[in-house]
Amino acid sequence: MDRKNKVLITRKISNVAENILCDDFNLVKSSHNSPLSMIKLRNALFDYDAILSTVCDKFDDTLLSSIDRRVEVISNYAVGLDNVDIKSAKKNKIFVYNTPGVVTDSTADMVMALILSSARNIRDAQDFIKDDKWVAWDPEIFVGSEMRGKTLGIIGFGRIGQAVATRALSFGLKIIYYNRSEKDFQRADRCEDLNDLLLSSDIVSIHLPLTEKTRHFIDIEQFKMMKRIPYFINTARGDVVSSVALDLALKNGYISAAALDVVESEPIEKDHKLLGHKNCIIVPHIGTATKECRENMAKVAATNIVLHYDIRKRVEKVFKEAMQQDFSVDSNMYNTGLWDSLKHLVLLSDLEKEFDINFEHRDASKMVDGYEIINGVFKHVFKRWQSSSE
Repeated sequence: MDRKNKVLITRKISNVAENILCDDFNLVKSSHNSPLSMIKLRNALFDYDAILSTVCDKFDDTLLSSIDRRVEVISNYAVGLDNVDIKSAKKNKIFVYNTPGVVTDSTADMVMALILSSARNIRDAQDFIKDDKWVAWDPEIFVGSEMRGKTLGIIGFGRIGQAVATRALSFGLKIIYYNRSEKDFQRADRCEDLNDLLLSSDIVSIHLPLTEKTRHFIDIEQFKMMKRIPYFINTARGDVVSSVALDLALKNGYISAAALDVVESEPIEKDHKLLGHKNCIIVPHIGTATKECRENMAKVAATNIVLHYDIRKRVEKVFKEAMQQDFSVDSNMYNTGLWDSLKHLVLLSDLEKEFDINFEHRDASKMVDGYEIINGVFKHVFKRWQSSSE
């Protein structure tokens, strides 16, 4: 009987994940709602075949390059992957998966909540009552702004950015966006120059992934360009915006207010400089904190692991029949000393039949070793699974 693969869930999350994994895997689930220490995380790489991780679990090159490590799969309970050194994972043939799509609605809802809270002074108005200052109706207190006719500038126009735009249109907002490519989205205009968006927006909302290119994408020069003194919203990643620059922007009046679900160096201390601004709302990274989203994140993160091992088992079978040898993640498909390129074409054709998928040329051209073949098949199978589960 085959050994069951051993899986670790690093945090206390929805039981949906446990229900999906418990039958086919030797499952260990953390009962603590706190991040693993670096030592425990390192040990997990040697003790487990797969890790269902969260954004708090930092997998750097030192960890991933550990000699004789056992882990093969990291399935991130998040849409982002900035906690994993992706280049190192690929170098070390570790498969990394995430949960695209499932966080879109919850995050977009949070964006609108933060925009409205800033525009209508919700926090200050509640504090006014708590401080026992409400003695009569007053037409001049907490006067905010309506949405209709204002311009919302969205930086990064992927799934979440477009979901925000859809919601914002119903409030009568004009939508402009900055993105590397044009998107097929009616009633939204693309700004090819970021400065054009910053100059024209009454509200600016950030929706960029964190990469080395986007770290401090918004710095003091960008804040100085915001001539309409907008509300500034960040629900993406804290490091996309310089906290020092944001502090100066609030002090100098470059923006009317800031509303943040994410900040640099989370969690922040109670005396953090940004908390000293009355016109800055900060919530503790809860953009995806809805029951529906948390359950879907757990479902997809667990299913990623199930799909991976099912795909691998089936690929191993097809590979052995086509290549007349056992499959290895490190197998070089173009090693003509062992087989010719015709066998490679036969293998890809057999995989298409096995999984009822079609490889595009650009996909097939990348599938030159076992690692890339698993990833190539996974992408197609996951897309089909996601469509059928919606």
